[in-house]
Amino acid sequence: MLTVGVSILIASFLLLVVYLRLAFRIRRKSEPPYVPGHFLWGNSAQFSKHLVRFLQTSQKQLGDIFTIRLLYHYFTIIMDPHCYETFVKEKNFDFSLVTKQVMTNVFGLEVKSPHKLFSETTKRLKGVYVNTTMENFAKHVQNSFTDLTKTSAMTTSDCNANINTDGNTSVDWRRETLLTLMSRTVLTSLFYTLFGRSVDPSKNFCPNVFHDNFIIFNKYFDYLWIGLPLKLFPKAVEALTILLQQPTSHNMLQRDGVSEQVKVSINHFRQQGHSEKDIAVYMLVLFRVNYNIFRVSFWCVYKLAEDPRILKDLEKELHEAIEMKRTDGEESVAFTLAEIDELSLLVLHLIS
Repeated sequence: MLTVGVSILIASFLLLVVYLRLAFRIRRKSEPPYVPGHFLWGNSAQFSKHLVRFLQTSQKQLGDIFTIRLLYHYFTIIMDPHCYETFVKEKNFDFSLVTKQVMTNVFGLEVKSPHKLFSETTKRLKGVYVNTTMENFAKHVQNSFTDLTKTSAMTTSDCNANINTDGNTSVDWRRETLLTLMSRTVLTSLFYTLFGRSVDPSKNFCPNVFHDNFIIFNKYFDYLWIGLPLKLFPKAVEALTILLQQPTSHNMLQRDGVSEQVKVSINHFRQQGHSEKDIAVYMLVLFRVNYNIFRVSFWCVYKLAEDPRILKDLEKELHEAIEMKRTDGEESVAFTLAEIDELSLLVLHLIS
């Protein structure tokens, strides 16, 4: 018994030494400052308690660039949004290790020939593909908002529409939260732009149900990312089970308006011999990546509602731009991406 006890003690001590060596590193002169945290789990508690407040407080104390520690993982945070384009275009940065870690820890997925997949999907985010995607997204936003404002009755029972007028479980969207409004318009449009529509929709594979369960699963994203096992979070397991109840890859490709991202990804997974579950998991990955569009849209609308003066000036700029392009009493006009970039107030609001 003494030998077993001593062995356990030695093993525990060695594990502690290894953890401490991983968790504590000496900051070099050229590195950003570290945010002070707990000696064992670093900034994990602050990060999970209130992420936005934690980052804003750290920015005030240390500047726009600083480093945080979650358990034994170090992350450098850049708070200045104007730096985004520069960092994205920097060829010396390699995000493949982070991508692999997220895929493995959060989604339990190991992609075969990942560089080929990412190269092909990246091509579908440029050139003519961007214009097509933007047109589809704009069409879905318009349809979603039109449907939503036709009546104040909404329900999640109809997967190919935002509303249901049978009076069951209905709510007045005008009395609901901003999150509800954005979910029923922008999120719904994002879902259909990515996955297309089906004449025979699945009960669970529709915007409202998918979003509700994604929110639950996403709450545990950071815990899974740093390596905690999924089984520790029963709610995440339950939500993930529903999220993976998707059409087969064959049926997904038959959906009307399915995106090029989805098409390329499914074809790659099939060619590499991945399972249907792997494909379903990767569809969730694509949704997670595109979900940032919804987040940005939410905060833009929130900030506009918060300051009526900015909203009034922005309405004036948009009205003048529309009238300049409108000819012969057209009901609608189209803007190119270059023309949108010339709308100074709009662009300034988006990057602020």
